[in-house]
Amino acid sequence: MHKYLKYSLIGVGALLGLILLLIIAIPLLFENKIKGIFINELNKNLATEVVVNEKDIHLSMLRNWPQLALSFENIGIKESTPESDNFFIQAGELNLVFNIKDLINKKYNINKLVIKDAAITLSEDAQGNINYKFWKTDSNSTSSEFEIQLKEILLKNVDFKYLDDNNDVNMFFTVQDLSATGNFYTEEFDVDTKGKIFSHFLTVSRETYLEEREVTLNCNLDVNLKEQLYAFSKSSVQINNNTFAVAGNFIIDNGVTYDLQLDSKNVNIEALLITIPSKYRNSLNGLQSKGKLNFSASIKGPFNKRSIPLVTAKFDLEKSTINHEKFGDKLTDVKFSGYYSNGGGKKNTASELKLQNFTGKYKGEILSGYLHVINLSNPSIDCNLNGTLPASILLPAFLPGATDISGAIAFDQVKYKGDPNNISNANISRNPPSGNVHLKNVSCKYQNELMQFNSADIALQNQNLVINNLNCVLPGADISGEVTINNWLLLLAKNFNGNLLGVNGSIYSKQIDIYKLRNNFTQSSSTNISESNTTISKPVWMQMSGMLNVQFDEMKYKLIVLNNVKTNISCSGSIIAARNMTADIQNGNVQLAATFRYLNGGNYLLESSGILNNIDITELFRELENFGQTTLTDKNIKGKATVLVENFTIGFTPQFEVIEKSIYTLANVKIDNGQLINYSVLESLSKFVDIKELQDIKFETLQNQIEIKDRTIYIPATSIRSSAMDLYISGTHTFDNVIDYQLKLSMADVMMKKFFKGSKSSDDYEKAEGGINVYLVMKGTVEHPEINFNKKEGKKKLEQSGLDEPDFLDIFKPDQVEEKKKELKKESQKQATTPIDTIEYIDWEDE
Repeated sequence: MHKYLKYSLIGVGALLGLILLLIIAIPLLFENKIKGIFINELNKNLATEVVVNEKDIHLSMLRNWPQLALSFENIGIKESTPESDNFFIQAGELNLVFNIKDLINKKYNINKLVIKDAAITLSEDAQGNINYKFWKTDSNSTSSEFEIQLKEILLKNVDFKYLDDNNDVNMFFTVQDLSATGNFYTEEFDVDTKGKIFSHFLTVSRETYLEEREVTLNCNLDVNLKEQLYAFSKSSVQINNNTFAVAGNFIIDNGVTYDLQLDSKNVNIEALLITIPSKYRNSLNGLQSKGKLNFSASIKGPFNKRSIPLVTAKFDLEKSTINHEKFGDKLTDVKFSGYYSNGGGKKNTASELKLQNFTGKYKGEILSGYLHVINLSNPSIDCNLNGTLPASILLPAFLPGATDISGAIAFDQVKYKGDPNNISNANISRNPPSGNVHLKNVSCKYQNELMQFNSADIALQNQNLVINNLNCVLPGADISGEVTINNWLLLLAKNFNGNLLGVNGSIYSKQIDIYKLRNNFTQSSSTNISESNTTISKPVWMQMSGMLNVQFDEMKYKLIVLNNVKTNISCSGSIIAARNMTADIQNGNVQLAATFRYLNGGNYLLESSGILNNIDITELFRELENFGQTTLTDKNIKGKATVLVENFTIGFTPQFEVIEKSIYTLANVKIDNGQLINYSVLESLSKFVDIKELQDIKFETLQNQIEIKDRTIYIPATSIRSSAMDLYISGTHTFDNVIDYQLKLSMADVMMKKFFKGSKSSDDYEKAEGGINVYLVMKGTVEHPEINFNKKEGKKKLEQSGLDEPDFLDIFKPDQVEEKKKELKKESQKQATTPIDTIEYIDWEDE
């Protein structure tokens, strides 16, 4: 026995050696000849250019044993589109497989095609021109040594894209591993296809299906190329572990005509979603179910430029449990039947979704309802609901983008029938909404901020939505109150179409941050409107009418803090007005009236007037961010201010950025017990007066009128009087810190004589009661001011600015005034005997 075993092992070894020898020898002996034959035949029959390095062409037996394969690595086939250098096929490996006996017969018959690690992109433009016409159809030059009789096609790791502008189809899927066998070279044959693909998307007439889905194919297809008829038999398709039996056929003739049937029993509820476009089912992704779900769908009709096939689906579910990670709990004992149809139209106007005889339980409470939607693109809804549902199902419809939703919403005989995008009194009177809705402990995240609806009792009364017991926490505010919303169905509409959302009631908040609240809701709570052929976004809160009584314990906007705010807010279309607003601020108080309006083009305009009483001027500057300038800041000024605002106007972009050119202010300002500290504009006069005199100026009262327009601050004539000098100042100061000031200085004659000694003409000064007046012009920038003598220009502009009756600014407190007058009188009496050089608080400079 050992002898026979020995001979057997020797025989097997010899056979393996022979096979190994053949594997090595045949490619070496025949590679160049076979490469020459194949390349010659391909060049004669290919209509487009093939790009491949000759070194990447090999003859191999190992890859497709026991057959031979001519392997092309890193090959690209250019598309047939004129003047295009793009490839419609790029493959890491493409194998043309033939039988080893063809070497003996000297007639090479390609019976298998293998493509690996490839990208295939096929396209058809609107005129019907394709990019993949790479094989010459009129070629009769094929050698008798070369034939193509494909019986098998293998694809591995192939990205396949197909874009058909002619029929409005776009698809992208990855073939992970697929084999197709059949006599592909005959006019009638059966194709047996098995494999796995991953569908990225299938878009038909701009509706997307099969998005990010795993698909397993096990299909038998009867092909009749003469009739262009393809019929399924004993076929199945598995989509995300839901298996569907496929039957029927399709015909390719001026488009594709379908007559297909898909049936499935005892599948997951996700099976319902495969025939529904992605945009309608995204919120349902992740649903899980246990129970009996039966599903049947059909696809019938032509698909071409003018029409799409009719897709219908029927389904029923019995004694099932439905769960979703967002529900917070399971829906149990669920039972319903349903129907879906795309209507067979290009625009889905005849599409329909029906959910009938729905019953179930949520957290032990009975739930029942009915839903019928016609035209999914512009829906008309007929529904009724009774029971409790997870807030995660409903809240995204009213608050798109909400996440981490918890809590439940209870419905008490809620009924609605109509088209939310076509709201009219006639429609509502025929089918008035009714019922009650209760929110309790509902929460979510919106714009990464927590929102809580602790309680709300909502009654649907025809066009009115009456909200009582409202208690919620929004990003930037806690809100409580009672509100009635008229035309509330507008909240479901895509476009208000000129209608207004009526809002009336009372609102209370312990703390509200307007800036934060606005940032969280301005971008999302908007509807598209068309103005001047331009589509813009108009916030919902600028499409309201009505009156709200408002009380806030604390209201913030950036650095501004108001306490005990009370006002009536009225809305009228694009205008929101606050009447008789009162508030406390910085130990003072304000009384204001303001309007905020929406302008054509998307900008906003705020207009206000009122009075600010006994306001801490330092805090006012700080909270108003120094009015956007850096010259006179909260570090430079102190005192108590009373401001009569006759007009304050400021514009904002749609993103609420300030439009500086729009700012206009006319205000009468009075500052008591004030102080100017290190004010750089006055310090520029240091060449005339000791710098120490100008670094800390105290005054009893400053009263003047300020005007701001065209990015420029206009300052009327203002008087400053000291023991060193009398100063009158007026001029302009732009937002870019460009200044144009006119100044009038009054000094004792002896001082002026010393100042002008040998350098200035008497034309630059004039005699005046009590002294000599010098006119200066200060121009340039705050950082680099230029001061020049100019009596003519300075005097003229000062007089135009109101020099004849200036407001008086006394830089000394009352108890210091008489003392300073006495000092001035004494100095005047000593002029004849006391050298002027002994006056230390003026630094004289020769010019």
